[in-house]
Amino acid sequence: MKAAVIGRDFPPKLGGLADCTYWLAKTLSDHVSVDVIAQPAGGDHRREPFAFHPFTRWNWGGTAAFLRLLGRIGPDTVILNLNLYMFGRHGICFYLVCWMLIWKYAMRGRLIVNFIELYAEPARLKHRPISFLQKTQARILAHAADSSVASHAQYGDILREWLGRNGTVQVIPVGGNIPPVSMGEGERESLRTRLAVSATYLVGTFSNLCASPILIDALKTLRERGLSVAYVLIGDAQRLHAADWALLTREASRPDSGLVIGQTGFLDPKEVSKRLQCLDVYAYLDHRLMTKSGTVMAALEHGLPVVAFHDDALPAPFVHGENIVIAGPPDALALADTLERVLKDSDLRGKLAREGRALYEKEFDWPVIGGRFMKLLS
Repeated sequence: MKAAVIGRDFPPKLGGLADCTYWLAKTLSDHVSVDVIAQPAGGDHRREPFAFHPFTRWNWGGTAAFLRLLGRIGPDTVILNLNLYMFGRHGICFYLVCWMLIWKYAMRGRLIVNFIELYAEPARLKHRPISFLQKTQARILAHAADSSVASHAQYGDILREWLGRNGTVQVIPVGGNIPPVSMGEGERESLRTRLAVSATYLVGTFSNLCASPILIDALKTLRERGLSVAYVLIGDAQRLHAADWALLTREASRPDSGLVIGQTGFLDPKEVSKRLQCLDVYAYLDHRLMTKSGTVMAALEHGLPVVAFHDDALPAPFVHGENIVIAGPPDALALADTLERVLKDSDLRGKLAREGRALYEKEFDWPVIGGRFMKLLS
């Protein structure tokens, strides 16, 4: 059996779609022959267990070249890792829909569409025509696919509504993208000291996900309550909006703020792992917890207690107070109260770390995810 995994970008450029394409291909290669078609981002992929085919012409002009490449590879099944915004401006990429339809019907291949992102909420989009076009593309692909996969339960519900009786949808989450590296206690304490010299507790999050004003206000509240805590931002903070970036850098420059901006820009996954291991609690500050969040999966894989915002029904298999703690909708005081409770309760932190790690191994580890895709392939 031979499978081709298609994604718009690829490591070492780190991002949700790139990492998912890489880890899915690597995991499946333990069972079948795998070829990857993706935008090159540097790096040497000759030693990987899959064949990598760089492709750059993601537009109508690349149609013939893409179909020739796919024909030369000759896969039995194509897995399309889909985030519409990665394939076209404003998420409009009908050329990709056309390519997949030609593969499915002219070349008589099997098609699995893995909806990593599904922008199907008109209220969250500024332009309803764009929303309509995005939904049209997703509907066409879902109907054409032999199997549709959603990275999150809400996406699965939307796809099932579209498909009706014409197809089934599997919800398969996205696994972690930061494998833990070995780190001695001395190295950990040394790095903790460099990050925040005097703080007793370290809380952290990935910089591009932080809600800047909420984070700053919550940290001020904690320190005013006498809690010795520092907040560490990991990675590419410069991906934030300029106003947020200016606010964070201004606050971090104050010696008593407790806000730490470490190295920004691209961070090697090994360095990210070391910073994660220095934390006492990981905070997920997006407005909604989803099973497609590689950052949450990375925290769980590293055995970190996770505190998260969430403004809706909690998706399974997360359980508040067991493997995660929910602070409610985004709010500075709620975040401060929740972090204080978790930081002061070592037994609760230990329970969250154990149960979170066990949850990761059961539901979100890449061999588990690969096994679910193998059932679709077979």
